[in-house]
Amino acid sequence: MNKLIKWFSACYKIVPTYTTDNVINGYVPLKRSFGFDARMSMLQLGNDGKLHDVDAWFKNYEDALNFLKCDVKIFNNAEISDTKDD
Repeated sequence: MNKLIKWFSACYKIVPTYTTDNVINGYVPLKRSFGFDARMSMLQLGNDGKLHDVDAWFKNYEDALNFLKCDVKIFNNAEISDTKDD
């Protein structure tokens, strides 16, 4: 039963993207669930002033890792109710 639960739980990884001459030009976070990998998406402000859903792609590994940390973080009730304006 435990193997079945692990198979259905989500796993995350960051993979590099390459140019045609095999040089790393960025990183893409992937989410694996139900046995297949899917690119993660994020909202981006477009030229028309609206938010658009685009594939998450980052120039360096640290930015991709920060995105992944923020996207999978689970907030508890204290963090939700104790909001402060900066």
